[in-house]
Amino acid sequence: PQRKLSSRMVSDVPGTTRDSSDTIIMHEEKEFVFVDTAGLRRKSRVDEDLEYYSNMRSIQAIEDSDVVVLMLDAKDVISKQDKRIASLAAEAGKGLILFVNKADELTIEEREEKEGEVRASLPFSRYASIMFGSAKTRDGISKIFPLIESVQRNRLRRIPQKELMRWFEAATPRIPAQALAKSKYITQAEELPPTFVIFVKDPKKVGVSQLRYLENNIRNLFAFDGTPIRWITKKG
Repeated sequence: PQRKLSSRMVSDVPGTTRDSSDTIIMHEEKEFVFVDTAGLRRKSRVDEDLEYYSNMRSIQAIEDSDVVVLMLDAKDVISKQDKRIASLAAEAGKGLILFVNKADELTIEEREEKEGEVRASLPFSRYASIMFGSAKTRDGISKIFPLIESVQRNRLRRIPQKELMRWFEAATPRIPAQALAKSKYITQAEELPPTFVIFVKDPKKVGVSQLRYLENNIRNLFAFDGTPIRWITKKG
């Protein structure tokens, strides 16, 4: 069963939905609140107040969410709007699921090619979970609920300090650069998404590639699928 909480201005023409609407869906005795947002457009000048406020509501909806489900068209290339929404979700630290719609029109080989295209087009969202389905045939729709739950669990995941230190001590000697190799302490902050604070002698000497190595390593050991991870280096 589902209950709509607000009216919306809609059209079946892509990018013309003007409002956002909350829909409560009960699935296996759990409540999910979906906010179907208006499309985001970037213009050098916003002419219409309606367009402007529609964009603001969509951005606010992303800020207020826990998990963003980005609908992608299996038959279309990844658009600038798709990239912008994925980027906003990543910057806001939200869980991210890339739902490739119209997957019923793809062969197995085409699905594999599409997944590669999606990953290549959204390199800043490598952490995102990808699923294929069809809004028309309902194929795969029910799988979105356990995936949302899994992504949210990962977003809330906290690693016990002893386990975190054990992982860090094993991971850092493999990094050629000395800045992290000499670091002796790491802790997980309270913030969301999962945020790790590393204490080093000189934070300026810690490069992006070193942190990327740590992120890939920690993702191989702990379940962080679908959620971004943030790193903070502090002098100490």
